[in-house]
Amino acid sequence: MMSKNGGKSCGDCNQLETLTRNDFIKASEGISLLGNFRARLFKSRDIPILCDFSLYKNLEVLVIDNDYDKSSEQSAAETSIEEKIVNNGEDSIKYGGSPLKFEFLTLSALQAKDGFKSVEHEYFQSANFFNCNPLSEKESAFLMNRLSSWVEPTFSHETLRNIPLWIVTDCKDIHNTIMFGISKSKDSMDYCRIQCFGRGNAVAKKYLLVGHHCQRISGLEERSKAVSVINIIRRTHNVETDYKERVSGFMQISATWNCSDNSLLMIPPLSAPLSVHLLPGWLDSRMPLFGLAVELRFIISLARALRTGSMKWDNLNGSSYELIIDKVKKLIEEERNAKRSTGSKKPFRDFTGRLWKIMLSCNSASTLIDVLKTIFAILRSRTFVVTLHSDNRSQLARLISDSASEKGLILPRLEGLTPIQILLEIGVEDFHRSCTEQFLTNEYVTSKSELDFFLIDGFDKSPEDRADSLLAYYYSLVAMAACKQYLNLNKHQFRTFARQVISKYCLLKISPSSHGICTEMVNKFTIDLSTGLSVMNIPPAIYDIKKPVTWALETIYSKGAVECARTMVHFTKEARFPFVYHGLAKKIDHVELQESFRLDEEGNNDENELKNAKNDRLRNAKKKTFCEDFFDDYYCSVLIARLNLQNL
Repeated sequence: MMSKNGGKSCGDCNQLETLTRNDFIKASEGISLLGNFRARLFKSRDIPILCDFSLYKNLEVLVIDNDYDKSSEQSAAETSIEEKIVNNGEDSIKYGGSPLKFEFLTLSALQAKDGFKSVEHEYFQSANFFNCNPLSEKESAFLMNRLSSWVEPTFSHETLRNIPLWIVTDCKDIHNTIMFGISKSKDSMDYCRIQCFGRGNAVAKKYLLVGHHCQRISGLEERSKAVSVINIIRRTHNVETDYKERVSGFMQISATWNCSDNSLLMIPPLSAPLSVHLLPGWLDSRMPLFGLAVELRFIISLARALRTGSMKWDNLNGSSYELIIDKVKKLIEEERNAKRSTGSKKPFRDFTGRLWKIMLSCNSASTLIDVLKTIFAILRSRTFVVTLHSDNRSQLARLISDSASEKGLILPRLEGLTPIQILLEIGVEDFHRSCTEQFLTNEYVTSKSELDFFLIDGFDKSPEDRADSLLAYYYSLVAMAACKQYLNLNKHQFRTFARQVISKYCLLKISPSSHGICTEMVNKFTIDLSTGLSVMNIPPAIYDIKKPVTWALETIYSKGAVECARTMVHFTKEARFPFVYHGLAKKIDHVELQESFRLDEEGNNDENELKNAKNDRLRNAKKKTFCEDFFDDYYCSVLIARLNLQNL
């Protein structure tokens, strides 16, 4: 049976054992389960909050929610207004009422009321929302009972055996649950729950007073690890002034360290290991060397013209015909009148490179042809002597050399794609040379031989292929420039990272001139750098001007060598579940918080222990932590995982 959305339909939970990974891959909208639900396969890194839980790193996860066709209309009606606003720490129910009333409200009217502020720019510009249709509390309980009652493991050994299953919940139960998780094997059953306690200082203060370790499991050892993630350059959406092909870059640093006092939002110690997560993006003006990206865009468009047979002139910075012709004539005149001396200390300036800089503003084939005609007319006189790099392999450089020698001069006909190829070749030469000089000048590498991966003068390479190879070269340079701009690294670290970046990027077989540059292609240049890094490599001011976008504290409980439970306190600026906006309208009292953090029904409820925990929190608050006001910016969630239940 096929579901409404084109996937398989599974009427009984036990029939899931017959499903394979390919079934989920083929069903892009998910597989119908029990008629009312859908199941989709994800990487854990794509699921909010769960992506930061170490137990699920690099795992596949099956996510179950409401069938899309059943919930989409209702979901759209409920969130059309509320997704654009967020409560500023107060109860938002008083602005609710009948959904029909929302049709007559405007965002400006809502902003005028106390307690609200627009966060469309703050959150919608950076958040990557997780598409889901949450179940109600009753639906979640029903499904959890069905799933946990299976006799056999979830999937067969050949397919997806023991894969964790997570159920999306609407956050309206007493514990503000947004996801239930279950993982079953022949030996044990693991249960997980993610609870979201809202956003703002009021929620955080309650949490700090109660403490997530107040309800401890008797007799278990515990160890904690904290993670602080800061966006140096965050992802953003495109605006009207951006190039339409723009892909947002980002640079993220993550510090991880062992905690003994469990202080929340603590600044990491200087010795904490650091990792850098970097995507150079494409045509993103916030990234280093943006000018080179614009230049490479033009080169790729020329290469694409050779492959497709047509050139699309869409140069946003184009100059007029008269201005370009005038600049070329002045360049020729300068070269004619130049006094060349072998002992001159002036920087070497290749003629074709200088011509390329002028032609970057060319926006028509007729302009290009007339420029080449002007140059060819000078070459025919055989009196035009200019400076050229000895390794300049472009066709125009060869013609200039032939013109100044006794060799026969055969000028090509400026027809078809020939002018495009001549311009492309001088562009490839100049761009490659610029990247090489940047690597050497900044001492990212010790010698030019380390850049042999990016050699472009192979006799078997066409101009188009040589242009394609520049993309990896450019991204390698941008990655190193970003590290130089935002990190304190020594020469050894720069060279270590340069080798890592070059060795990864040069293995990517990508042809931007064949397929165009798209988000999927750019994302392949995402890279993680961590070797030998610590918080000491971050400029000291970074924690004064940047707040963590995510801060998590994960605690492991164990009995001897057996791990029994885990908790993760999670603070984030981005509520990636859209329904969280209106699922947290009610306030949470101390009783609910205490119940939420219960790991075991036998947990200690002694009042003295609660007082001691409160005092511990107050003492920890005097240590080096972020300002309490920071909590106004964060959504606070807790993940509780009970593992190997037979050991509790």
